[in-house]
Amino acid sequence: MSTLVRFTAIRANAKVIPSPEIYAALHEYTQVYCAELVTEVSQYPPPPAVRVGRKEGYVRTFKLLRSWTVKDTSGGVGISYTIRNPAQDLWGRYYSGYVHGPGDAQASFHGEHGWKNIKDFQDRDTFRAGAQAIIQKGALL
Repeated sequence: MSTLVRFTAIRANAKVIPSPEIYAALHEYTQVYCAELVTEVSQYPPPPAVRVGRKEGYVRTFKLLRSWTVKDTSGGVGISYTIRNPAQDLWGRYYSGYVHGPGDAQASFHGEHGWKNIKDFQDRDTFRAGAQAIIQKGALL
């Protein structure tokens, strides 16, 4: 399962279009918010201890870390950014969802070993409050 999360500051079918300054500020805010979310979620926990009697240790490829993307998926008058992680194993299976969620998609094993669940960081209320503050500040100017 590929991880996919979307944040929308203005819907594509919005009836009210903000001034160019507010529109640009909302674009920047949404992009930065998504980039910071990825930075927070993608941190690797400490590696597990090597098991006694095992010849090979756990080796990290960091493929999961390198696979995160933040893409501007805005359309029409809308402002929308998509966070995605399409990391695949050797057999072509998506695995970022089992490691990072969202929600119950994360395997309990990964959560117990310190991998962060993206659902814990996709705080929509905080995002909305920031976007509304930008709009209100622009309305006061």
